[in-house]
Amino acid sequence: MGLGDITRAGVLAAVAECQRLGRETFRRRYGFGRALTYVLVVDGDSYDSKAIAGVAHLYSVGSLLSADDFSGGARTVAHRLRALGFDVEDGTTASDRSQQAEPQILLQPRGGARLRGAQNFAKSVHKGIQIADIQDVLGDQATTLNSLYPDGIARLWGATPTAQVNNEKARALRDRRVGDDVYFYTANHFFARACILHLFTSSPVARRVWGADDDDATWEHIMALGDVEEFPTPVLAAPVLHQLSVTAPLWSLTLRSPESPQRSPTSTGEEPAESFPTAGVAFSHI
Repeated sequence: MGLGDITRAGVLAAVAECQRLGRETFRRRYGFGRALTYVLVVDGDSYDSKAIAGVAHLYSVGSLLSADDFSGGARTVAHRLRALGFDVEDGTTASDRSQQAEPQILLQPRGGARLRGAQNFAKSVHKGIQIADIQDVLGDQATTLNSLYPDGIARLWGATPTAQVNNEKARALRDRRVGDDVYFYTANHFFARACILHLFTSSPVARRVWGADDDDATWEHIMALGDVEEFPTPVLAAPVLHQLSVTAPLWSLTLRSPESPQRSPTSTGEEPAESFPTAGVAFSHI
């Protein structure tokens, strides 16, 4: 099986999934990089040609063509997509028309014993939540979560509301977006990372998953997460926070742009590396 098995309907289905997830999350989910040579253009929007072709093969014949399965290069992919009646453009030209935002950096305190932080992380991120167990409170979110998690296990994390309108937490809740990188923090270290696949607000879901705090508030601002990675060695947070202009220790949900001056420590915290790992690479690998 190969590119010749891809159908026009399969391409359109892959495009629809990419629209639903966003380009960054779509690429992450299926293990593809950003298109550098050719992009598929549908209704004025640009899509990564190899990623779409690989997932289109899944929709067409039931098996994914991974990034390593393309033997003919980007030109062969472009030829097949054009043969199916699609527009394919040079990646440099198309990028001027449809620029994809880089992931932002969301710094997420896990919470201590009073907030059951360790237990909640173990329950809803490390282990995950069976979608069937919360199906009755999901409402219109059920379709999205079932699509994001074909195995039926959702990785969820939430935040309580804030009464402020322009503090760090309020800005983070307002401005975070699908595709952003989330770094989990506790005890002066970062210990895990993930990518935001979906955002929604639901008090019923939050109460079912995590209950409520001592003030009867619940973690209703919910992130559905993918690419969860728990670091073998927690990473000292202070050097990273300093380069992001964030005061240590980290007390609040905090959002920073990828353009912020950034350097990351090694897993020992002894020497800073050259860049904060916003593309899904663990600190200990830098």
